[in-house]
Amino acid sequence: MADIKLPYSIFYTNYLSKHLLDEDNNAITLQESKETYAKKVYSHSGIKYYILSQNNTIVNPFDIYGYKKTKSLFDNKELKFIKVSQKIFDMYIKFLNSQNLSLLYNVQREALI
Repeated sequence: MADIKLPYSIFYTNYLSKHLLDEDNNAITLQESKETYAKKVYSHSGIKYYILSQNNTIVNPFDIYGYKKTKSLFDNKELKFIKVSQKIFDMYIKFLNSQNLSLLYNVQREALI
């Protein structure tokens, strides 16, 4: 990362979005969009991890009854990125790749939002 200017962000999406893959085969996008569910921000002070939440609940992009990817949702002030630990971030990324709800439940329990 010596040639990359800081701050620098990587934006994560779910595997169904068919975007680029990082070195760990996680789906990423080149810029923040309505398909961004997590982001990793590199700065001079270190790495910060964020995941998307809505109404104090971690976003589940696969839930047909809850979270809806619509323009009006992204205008919603209740939708925001929350700062989390690397452990929680890694679990959420695994959830985005697997749709394993037990991982999402662990993320919610660990995040305690």
